Amino acid sequence: MKTKKDRNAKIKYSGFWLRFIASCIDSLLWLPVTFLMQRIVYSSQLSLISGVIISAALCTIIDAVYEIFLTYKYGGTVGKLLLGIKVVDAKNKNITLGRSIGRYFAKYVSGLILGIGFLMIAWDKKKQGLHDKIVESYVINSNNKWQKRRKYVVTIAIIIIVGYFTYSMYIGTRDMIYNVKYTLHQIDETNPVPDILIYCGNQTGYSKDACYNYYASKTQYFKFENLSTQIDMCNKIHSNKENYACVLMLSIEKSNTSICNNSRSKYFSNMCAKTARLSSKIVSSLLQEYDLSGYNESLKADSITFGYVNNDYCIANNLSVYNYGDIICIIPVNVTSLQLGKDWKHWIGITADVFSSDSSEPVREIYSIFNQNDHMYFTDNAYNGYYSYFNSTDIIPGEYTMNFTFYDLIGKQKINLIRNFTILKHADYGNLTLRTDFLGIDYSNNICTPHESTFDKYTRICLLPKVSGFQKLPDELYMYNMDIEVVNTTGDKYYYEKDIFNSEKHVLIDSILNGPYAIVYTNGYPAGNYSYILTVRDLVSRKSVIVNETVTIRD
Repeated sequence: MKTKKDRNAKIKYSGFWLRFIASCIDSLLWLPVTFLMQRIVYSSQLSLISGVIISAALCTIIDAVYEIFLTYKYGGTVGKLLLGIKVVDAKNKNITLGRSIGRYFAKYVSGLILGIGFLMIAWDKKKQGLHDKIVESYVINSNNKWQKRRKYVVTIAIIIIVGYFTYSMYIGTRDMIYNVKYTLHQIDETNPVPDILIYCGNQTGYSKDACYNYYASKTQYFKFENLSTQIDMCNKIHSNKENYACVLMLSIEKSNTSICNNSRSKYFSNMCAKTARLSSKIVSSLLQEYDLSGYNESLKADSITFGYVNNDYCIANNLSVYNYGDIICIIPVNVTSLQLGKDWKHWIGITADVFSSDSSEPVREIYSIFNQNDHMYFTDNAYNGYYSYFNSTDIIPGEYTMNFTFYDLIGKQKINLIRNFTILKHADYGNLTLRTDFLGIDYSNNICTPHESTFDKYTRICLLPKVSGFQKLPDELYMYNMDIEVVNTTGDKYYYEKDIFNSEKHVLIDSILNGPYAIVYTNGYPAGNYSYILTVRDLVSRKSVIVNETVTIRD
């Protein structure tokens, strides 16, 4: 008579890798179910979050019924049965329904501890995972007809799994290579859209779709174009999937779900709109963690000044016209009556909504709310010396209105400012007045000694302008800088230097600049005539004047 020890000796427990492949087979069977759920979610009237929650709940219920019932009735899921293994109890019988339920939910415990409960199968003597030990179950060879065909099933499963991961790696590598290729391509910045259309049109197959998708997302190439130009580029994409990705990107970037209507089908349009709407909600919830309603307008400020950022410094000039590409800054000056929090710090918030003249929806929203750096102590309970900003490259040239609000988050107070401004491709700020200028030689003694216009080689030529018409900063000081350019008679540029002085504040008598001067060292210049061009710029009013002197260098 066979003893229990003899029976156990014939039992062959199933190891980690065989069970892993069985799980992969089950996952492959789940793909159609997942796809069907996805179609239902995006085609329904449910929001994306509600749809995902409901579909996740349904998938969990279906998965639980699938595994619990098959394990109880037949000893395992389809993956296990195809590999000739089964789940049994200590008597090598199918586990009960109760144990099958317990084993299914115990798998969550195995997974929650970093998957160690599953890895235990690899080293356990009886190949039990934590979930097996909890309900006293074992996974063994079932000796069914599929066990004899196991090697074929395993081979096919491995081929499918390896093929899937290889394909995924290929897709990722291919997209990375294409992105590098497009990044390295030099686009004509003066007229980029036609250049992009020609370049992408010369691509073939998937490369053409990827090219249009890549460039449609590059806002810098469409800064002077209507949104329809970017949408048209998305519509040139042949692949429905790539077209969807392109349209979705624009919808999220522009915070405009109506762009999703340009998708190829109602399904893709719904999917795009739901995803873009969710993205907008997530961003809004991250940016506005607190309710900003109910604030009284009791904060006071000496002024709220506009300007632009130059070398990380906000130059306050209160101009109403700015160049495309300017970083426009807002400086609240001496905001008073701020209240301290329990941490003995002031908590402040800033919002700035930018509206175009032809839209009631903001084209740009700037938030600086509850950032850790905004929790600080201000002397005399007054905010001074800090600025907020936004980059005008995010919007196209045109007429705009900014609604700027500064919040005291402890005292529930605020101050609001509405300001109109214009963004131009190239703004003309007018000219400074050139009074006099002269060429000279600097003998390294910080004095520009006047000299005729002909110089020997190895000479430090200096050009000293006298310029008026500068605008003061609010603190009564001035900011200016100069650019140097030297070209020969044929227009070849021999020297160029921008911002030859630090952008610091200076004192000017009667708003007149009479020095410092610019220097060019003529070492290496061939003998001949040159234009010594000096551009003097007022960094506050943004006016400028060009000084152009002809110099002759002789051997």
